[in-house]
This record gives sequence, C-alpha cells and structure tokens, in this order.
Amino acid sequence: MKLTLVTEPTLWDGTLAAWPGASILQAYRWGEIKRQTGWRPYRLLLTAGDHPLAAAQLLVRRTPLGTVAYVPRGPLFGPDPRANAGLLRALHDLGREEGAVFLKIEPPTDDPALAAWLQAQGFRPGAPVQPQRTLIVDLRPAPDQLAARLHPKTRYNIGLARRRGVTVRLGSEHDLPVFYRWLQATSRRGRFPIHPAPYYESVWRTLHPAGQAALLMADYQDEPVAAALLLRFGPTAYYMYGASSDRHRSHKPNDLLQWEAMRWARQQGCLAYDLWGIPTVDPPPGATAGLGGVYHFKRGFGGTPVTFLGAFDYVYCRWRHALWTRLLRWRAAG
Repeated sequence: MKLTLVTEPTLWDGTLAAWPGASILQAYRWGEIKRQTGWRPYRLLLTAGDHPLAAAQLLVRRTPLGTVAYVPRGPLFGPDPRANAGLLRALHDLGREEGAVFLKIEPPTDDPALAAWLQAQGFRPGAPVQPQRTLIVDLRPAPDQLAARLHPKTRYNIGLARRRGVTVRLGSEHDLPVFYRWLQATSRRGRFPIHPAPYYESVWRTLHPAGQAALLMADYQDEPVAAALLLRFGPTAYYMYGASSDRHRSHKPNDLLQWEAMRWARQQGCLAYDLWGIPTVDPPPGATAGLGGVYHFKRGFGGTPVTFLGAFDYVYCRWRHALWTRLLRWRAAG
C-alpha cells in the first residue's frame, strides 16, 4: 500500500468523483475555498498499484481554543480494514504533527458496523458539524416521471408560479450581491447564521470555472425574488445555499426555482440531487416551527431520506475538546 499527499486537483477529483458517497465537501476545490477562510487542506490517498483503497481531505485550523483537525463528509473508506486503519494512522500523524486538540470525522454512511469499528479504534461519538440527514432525489427517471413524484401541493405551486409570470434563469457573478441580500433576508426569517458575503463570492469564483457551481435566479416582473447557489461534484448536484426576498412570496418562486434546479442538474448529467439537510426526526404534518417548514418544502420534491452516522472524535487533549464540544452544541442550538 502507498500513501500519497495529493496536490494535483485532477488526480484527486478524478479519483473521488467515481467513489460511492463522495461529497462536494471532499472535492479539491472545496479545500481551496476553506483555505481562504483559514483552514489548511491535506489530501491523503491510499492506493495499491493504481487502485484507490481509502481517501480523506483533512482540514486543519488554529483557533483560540486550540488547533482543530476535521474531515467533512469523510473519510472515504473501502472494504479493506487494513487500508482503512492505515488511513486513520496517517490522519492521526498529521493531527498530532499540527498539535490538534482532536480529530473530527463525519463518514458519508449510515453503516452501524463502521460506527462500531471506529469506536474500537478509539473514536467516540461527537457533536456533528454537517447535517446528519438529507433528502436525495433520484434524477434518472424522465422529467414527466419526476414531476409525477412531486407532492400535489408542490406541483400546484410550480404551476401557480408559472401562471403568475415567475421565470427562472442562470445567473452570473453580477447577481451575487442580490443573492446575498436575499440570503440575509432568509437568515433573518429563519434565524440561522450565514457567512459574510466574500465567502459566497469565493465559492462561486473557485467552483464555477470548473463547472462545479451554478447560480439560478427566479424573477417576477424582471425583479429577482429568489436564488439558489447549486454545487456539483461527480454524479450529484447539491442545493447548498438558497435565498429569497420578503416580497412576492405568494407567487411561489421558490417552488419553481427548486424544480428548475433539479431539471438543470439532470441536463448536466447528474444522477442525484441532494437537498442538503433536514431534521433528524420528521416534524408532524403542517409543522412550520424550527426546521418544520424547510422539511415540508423539501419533502415536496419527492426525495428519499438518507441518514448519516454523524460525527466521531478522536481526542488528543480532553479539556480543550470539552470546550469545543460545548461551543459546537451552542452553535447548533442557534
């Protein structure tokens, strides 16, 4: 087995794009986005000849509470436990070399056998960073079949938006200020935190030239009223960031925007559409408090719920890790 610290985007993304479960958060350019916000990415690939066995993009950042080592939606493990253990050793070596307080991983699977194996390796369940549950829409059926899978209310809202003159177009970098303005409005309504505007500009400028990002805009009477910043990696498109104005919401621009985003993803050759984050427990019908409204909106597009194991931490410094855990849980509580 050979361990390589990969520095070539084409090699890394080409290897991961064909890996089952590989996420945009493990893409090379995602690491470069995080580099611009203070993280240092390391891409570790374990191979036997030309055959990849295990891989992980590790992000490292120094903070006032100590250095953090984090693998978002990873590592990507294979069927060989020796290779998986070898990758963990390499991650530990890097983490300790960087003086990390802990190593946090979030494998893109719900396999309980992996959870048991990780705990046998000294990991413990930790506070999650990424959503533990999402909805995945299978884009392989024909558009009329996809439409038939929509909730009747969602299908009605899409038609209503069209009848009232809402249109959807591909946006450009010039639309980013409007997107961010609507993101601020959405953040206020939903009471959730967002990044500063330069972060989303970095996402666009890093991923769009590589064909890994698109901005879709919904307009009503030539006025932008909603936007979706879509990401793409391998066979999957991701509804990562959505935003809408406080105006004209009765015309249902978000429903049409989401439907056109799915159609765009399918036209790009994507096989799946990840709606990115729903509550870990289904809210009751009609619930709108918390993430209830978001859940029912997303559920209307016919996706299948997918649950992940969550986060696992390997602790190098117990008392600093306790502080970090409290901070993450405080942030998750809003």
